[in-house]
Amino acid sequence: MVLQCAFCNLGFKNQADVYNHTSHHSEDTLNSVPMSIGDQVLLLTLDHPSGLYACPKQCNVKGTLGSVWVHYMANHNRSSTKRSFNGDQNDRPTKIARFGPMSSSDKSSPSPPPGSSPPASSFSTSSGSSATLSLSPIRVDLDLLFGQPELTSVDEIFAFINQTLSDLYDSCAYHQIMQGTHASDHSLMRVCTDSAVCSGSEYYEKFTTSLNFAKYIICYRCYTPQHRVFNHDPKQCYGRGNIQDWWRGIAYLVFRTQELRITLFSALGIHPDGFPTLDEYCKWLVLEAIPRSDRRRNNRFTNLAAIVFVYFLYFTQGTLTVPEGGYELDGNASHWSLLISSLIINFQKLHLCDDGIIQNAYQ
Repeated sequence: MVLQCAFCNLGFKNQADVYNHTSHHSEDTLNSVPMSIGDQVLLLTLDHPSGLYACPKQCNVKGTLGSVWVHYMANHNRSSTKRSFNGDQNDRPTKIARFGPMSSSDKSSPSPPPGSSPPASSFSTSSGSSATLSLSPIRVDLDLLFGQPELTSVDEIFAFINQTLSDLYDSCAYHQIMQGTHASDHSLMRVCTDSAVCSGSEYYEKFTTSLNFAKYIICYRCYTPQHRVFNHDPKQCYGRGNIQDWWRGIAYLVFRTQELRITLFSALGIHPDGFPTLDEYCKWLVLEAIPRSDRRRNNRFTNLAAIVFVYFLYFTQGTLTVPEGGYELDGNASHWSLLISSLIINFQKLHLCDDGIIQNAYQ
């Protein structure tokens, strides 16, 4: 097995070489740097007054990247797992864990409202077609998820999300997240003036149709988890498109915005490039975030909820600073690129005959 540096893609044959290389990393130009420890990814944040990076365990130790790594390995590392390197720079560390089908309901909860069950045509239980039956190796780091002293349970995290949503729900999620502004002329993303998330975009045409949750996990109209803290109406809900936009919009925009993805994925112990495709990401979002064996487990707390939580946490703490001009989506995510791709595909199916009549090339 070839061992890999915690900060770059260089590989080494023995632990001594890994130590000699990794301990000498001394970059100091990035505000945050992912550090891979076994099957975890931790975020090292730059302390600007000192120009040093802080230990992710908040033990007041600061130093260069290499010295913080040495300190962490000596004092905090509880895993003997080594990160392997196979020569492919696109290979990402993942946890090898299998997940069975999620429970369709929480036995301790009362009967779920009708709105929690999607229409029959939108949820499939056939093998291989349901996202809830797929096997995902990526898990959030529970130490990081429950790392806030006042947010140590699912109930407390959901209450925090509910309170934050009550302050933001009447604003356009896209403008608030990407530009840090409150749109005065609209509040729904489907009528947003930005083509990246309006009707016809990747967000609406692909992402929103790929989130197939198990029954009774969320309200399929507004995507609110079926948990008592949200005080959801027991009947099917209407007029809550803003709430739906925030639950789905955060997850999509974080994935498609490199700066947000690096910061917030790392805050959950997930590699920023851990999902090769949007489809894989969607399948992961609908899975339970907490293992069945953990006493804090609640099947309503999905990976989608974890992403929304960490965004709201950083937002309320003022950790996220929208750059001048706003965040930019990664390539191939805009409405126009999706439209152009569609036009190219359709054009390839056509050819112009000698008589000037356009016909289908495959007829």
